[in-house]
Amino acid sequence: MAGQQVLSDNYTLPLPFPASTAVARFDLLYWDTVNLVCKPAALFTSTGTEATDQASIAPLFVGASADVRLASEADNKAIRTIVTDGIFDYDCVTGYTPALGDMVAITYGNSGTTFQNQMVKKTATKTSAIGQVIGIPTQAANSQPWGTAQTRVRVRIKGKLTSELSEHP
Repeated sequence: MAGQQVLSDNYTLPLPFPASTAVARFDLLYWDTVNLVCKPAALFTSTGTEATDQASIAPLFVGASADVRLASEADNKAIRTIVTDGIFDYDCVTGYTPALGDMVAITYGNSGTTFQNQMVKKTATKTSAIGQVIGIPTQAANSQPWGTAQTRVRVRIKGKLTSELSEHP
């Protein structure tokens, strides 16, 4: 199941994306400081380890995509809407039992060496956090929209593009 927006107070920004880059709705995004465009987390160039990458991408985190962009769109720096502060449901890594107040970071997922565009995991450091857990799944089947098949967590994400948002969480 993909990410799902739960609530937004219209904290959005119109930001550019590179040509021929696919972006799904609610992908977690970072700001490419060289090309001055937003990119999905999976396109972040790895620096070696997940922890190092989490600390590197967190200050560049802008939020979640509110729009879709097709890989076939060739226009460079086309503008799309980004939710910079909102409440979302995202998958989390296997074995993670979410707790209210946990800080979360973008993750490689259950295996791999690149970030997942719509998956988070607990982090112990503010420097790698992009959000905070505000809701957890219950044990009762079908009591939450995500059911019981995959561990999901409700998080408030905050982009760090502006100085006001950089105080997160």
